[in-house]
Amino acid sequence: MPVTSNVEPDSDIKIDEIPSTYRRMRIGGPFASFNGPLVGQLDEDGLSMGFVVEKRHLNPVGICHGGMLMTLADMQLGVGSMARTKAWEFLPTVNMTCDFFQASPMGAFIYGTTDIIRVTKNLLFASCILWHGEDPVFRGSGIMKRAGRDETKTVDLERFFEPEEA
Repeated sequence: MPVTSNVEPDSDIKIDEIPSTYRRMRIGGPFASFNGPLVGQLDEDGLSMGFVVEKRHLNPVGICHGGMLMTLADMQLGVGSMARTKAWEFLPTVNMTCDFFQASPMGAFIYGTTDIIRVTKNLLFASCILWHGEDPVFRGSGIMKRAGRDETKTVDLERFFEPEEA
């Protein structure tokens, strides 16, 4: 079943389609659930997470609030890094720096990609780009604390997705 957004139809607003390879996620606890819905795609490059900008995501001038982009970037950095390293470990953010490249309008499908920069005994350094189509809109660089790798758990990122409907 295709994933759709909660954006109200309006003749003046272009609503991006969510690519069919993305599925609804259940991730990040109540905060992310309240600010979502988030969708994701797992492939050989890792995990890409995204959302469609809705009215509740807008700042006073009518574009996506930077805090919402930072929220997606924070989760993309942590869970995207886990997907890239294929290691099950909690990666709380120690530091994140952000650069905003362009505005994201209501109806835009924003999605992220993650690159690992370096992994040490205690820290993981990564960067992510948030995209609208082929245009980068945001860059985040993060330092995450390696809070403990759980060797008893396999890296099953499918658990972050809603079950498929029959």
